Amino acid sequence: MISRQLRGATALLLGLVMVGAVAPTARAATFRHTDATGDVRLSTSADGQTYRDAGVVRSVRRGDLTGLTVQHTLEVVRVSSGLRAPAQQWLARILTSTGNTYDVVRATDGSNAVVSFRRNGKAATCEGLSVVPTRSGIVATVPRRCVGTPYRIKVGVQAGGELDRTAGRTRFGTDDALLVGTGRAFRPRLSGWIVGSA
Repeated sequence: MISRQLRGATALLLGLVMVGAVAPTARAATFRHTDATGDVRLSTSADGQTYRDAGVVRSVRRGDLTGLTVQHTLEVVRVSSGLRAPAQQWLARILTSTGNTYDVVRATDGSNAVVSFRRNGKAATCEGLSVVPTRSGIVATVPRRCVGTPYRIKVGVQAGGELDRTAGRTRFGTDDALLVGTGRAFRPRLSGWIVGSA
């Protein structure tokens, strides 16, 4: 009787060990990039329609991205970016392996902040989306179901906005997390493919 119970317990224990050895574990694919500091690209406008590129201005801190970390897990896509000083506008773009593009935007006007979510350029909803400013930047958490549970993603971030307005002239600053300065506004450079958890 005891030996039969012992054999049963041994078989159960062995079964649990085997299941533990082959069971998938929750893991996250992580992408990290350190961006150069002091690489905000400045543009000026006297009439609100024509913009003149003033090049990279090292002294501008507002909207200066310092790094990008992306975690692609079974549940969420988490995009974290470091900022030397808060930006008026922050944009994270997610391109999925299915060909869809998602934009997460946080825009501020004084003390008010608005977060928007777009799919292929059109407004969309994403229950559970959060975009939170921290002492060192911004963290966006996007439930993976909102981006179609893709196998892999590419991500890019831009930050910037109006710096000041004097005597009819407005200065704007923009930075891209994966470039020195920025290429094209609202078109951040994207990372390589980040494969999600199995």
